[in-house]
Amino acid sequence: MRKIKVISASNCITIPGFDTTRIAEWGRDACNAQINEAKKYIPEADGIVIAGMWQFHTPSALFMEQLDKFISEASIRNQKVLVLAQVPMFSSNPQRIYRLNNIGLHLTTQKNTEWTQANFKVKTLVSRHKNASFLDLSNSALFSEAPLQNNTLIYMDSHHLNEVGSVQYGAVAAPYFQTFIDHIHTLHNAATLNSSVLLPTD
Repeated sequence: MRKIKVISASNCITIPGFDTTRIAEWGRDACNAQINEAKKYIPEADGIVIAGMWQFHTPSALFMEQLDKFISEASIRNQKVLVLAQVPMFSSNPQRIYRLNNIGLHLTTQKNTEWTQANFKVKTLVSRHKNASFLDLSNSALFSEAPLQNNTLIYMDSHHLNEVGSVQYGAVAAPYFQTFIDHIHTLHNAATLNSSVLLPTD
């Protein structure tokens, strides 16, 4: 039986060494608690998935150092790591724009540039590690007309997908996750796969 453990906290990447003093004070205790929770599973995990709002974290040299260290230590433990790109982010709330347009206005929302730069920084870091890969779906058909997809709003706010968008993202990402899991299963040739999945809720 393949097991997945989701460990998340707001504005937090739940890896050891994450610089919690950089996030809002109200979120630090929860972040530290979830980092400690993750520590229980990381050593025995066969695979680890990490996601985050990279444009918030990449400006921190300490964070980038700790992410690099974490992936290196995972390699020593023969663990595969999959890092997910940040989804496209907008300069304003697409949901508000969508509502205003429904009453006759003709407003548009633009993607900002920080998320692409942040994704590039993380991708570059990940590329230095043979045990890690970077999954970027921002150029997929799902985001070709973002924040809409088939005339349906897929964003909850400027940087979170709504339920519709999340389901569609999952459908697009599923084959990549399956390949990741199958690769781990093949490498370990084990009947049971225990994977810690770290998905921050930035």
